[in-house]
Amino acid sequence: MRSIRAFFLFLFTTTALFGGSSSELEAKVKAAYLYNFIKFVEWPSRPAKIRVCVVGDEMVSSMLSNLAAKGANLELVASVSECQLLYLSIGELKAKEQLQKVQKAGVLTVGDSENFIRHGGMVELYEEGGKIKFAVSLPMATKANLRISSKLLELARVER
Repeated sequence: MRSIRAFFLFLFTTTALFGGSSSELEAKVKAAYLYNFIKFVEWPSRPAKIRVCVVGDEMVSSMLSNLAAKGANLELVASVSECQLLYLSIGELKAKEQLQKVQKAGVLTVGDSENFIRHGGMVELYEEGGKIKFAVSLPMATKANLRISSKLLELARVER
């Protein structure tokens, strides 16, 4: 438990330390969040590698691809219909459209648009005080038959 708190504390403070203006640093932080979300979510049937789709952020996609090449338990796929973790870094209206396409069990949806959770997403990345934080919608996760670890929920703003 101490190590997860230390890791997420590092993520919370990293953007503040570097001013939060570097798009590369922001992409690294977001990719690290996505990678770690995989470790703290239980899917109905978990394969050896979680299939990840990234829509709208090439830097995050590239960083996750590098992690996959180094042996991480994820695989990047292009088709939204094949993914188990969908990261949307697109405008609010486009995110809402994409969310309607994946309203099925077993897809963890993460996005960084405003009101992402209100539009049916599960995890919303947001900036607060120069730091990237996250909110979790428990009802949407339950609807998708996903279990989010209490360790992760302790660090999130939880929507019930």
